[in-house]
Order: sequence, then C-alpha cells, then structure tokens
Amino acid sequence: MSSDPSQISAANAALTRFVRRQGGNPSDVDDIVQESWLRLSTAQPKTPVRNLAGYLRQIAANLIRDRHRRTALGVETLAPNTELDLTPSPRSDPEALLITRDELARMENVLAGMPARRREVFRLSRMDGMTFAEIARQLGISRQTVHEHMMHALIVIQQAADCDEG
Repeated sequence: MSSDPSQISAANAALTRFVRRQGGNPSDVDDIVQESWLRLSTAQPKTPVRNLAGYLRQIAANLIRDRHRRTALGVETLAPNTELDLTPSPRSDPEALLITRDELARMENVLAGMPARRREVFRLSRMDGMTFAEIARQLGISRQTVHEHMMHALIVIQQAADCDEG
C-alpha cells in the first residue's frame, strides 16, 4: 500500500463519495469508510494493491452489502464491549501481562510520535468512544478532517505493527 499522502487523501475522498452515493444511513458513511481503511490495513493480498481507490471501493461495497443483509435479516451485531467480556483476563497469566504492558508502551510511543491534533482525534475516538461528529464539534474542525486524522493515525499504527512483526 502506498503511503503517499496525496494518493491516500484522493483515495479517501473517492471512497467517501462512493459510500455516500450508495444511499443508506448517512450516519454510517464515516463508519464504513473507516472500516474499509481498517480492513485494508489488515488485509494480506497475494499481489500488491495497484489501484488503492478501487480496492477500497470493493471493500466498502462488501461492507455495505453485509450491512444490508444484516438489516434485512434483523440481525444485530455484538457491541464492542461484549467481545471484550468474552476475552480472558491477562491478569491470570504474568507473561501475558508483561506482553500487554510492552504492547501498550509501544502504542504510547507511536502515539507520542504523531502530531498533537492527530493524537487527540485518535484518543477521543478510540479511547473516549466519541463519534467523528462529536469530535469535529468539540475540536471545531470538519468531520472530513477528523476522518483524515483517524485514517493517517491508523496507517501509522499499522506501519509500526508491521515493523514490530518484521
């Protein structure tokens, strides 16, 4: 995946337009766009992604289709906290606790290396659970700017994780 900011911004703008044109709930646009970037960052395609915008558009189309299916079937998804409740506590395993602390320290270092506004947007979204609209109102910036900060933060975090693995 390219880390060229202009290519990323252009792909993000195209993705946002694509998701908006698909109809559905306007409040889901940011969620679908963010989930698309997250899935891209964790994807392991067999060949390099040559068309970033096209690849993201396909991910978003799949996400939109999945949401329509769930809505049509009346299926509710688990809340994020429900997933955490099913995870065993690392306190029972000292080695796991040390690994968790080490990972947390690495994440803090990655966050510390980000520009202040990007770091603040990330913390408000991921740690305080605020929506993009709430963050935008609080910081006096547009939702698109919030989205771009989150997108760049997730890319930096994924790149740091890739460096840790390799």
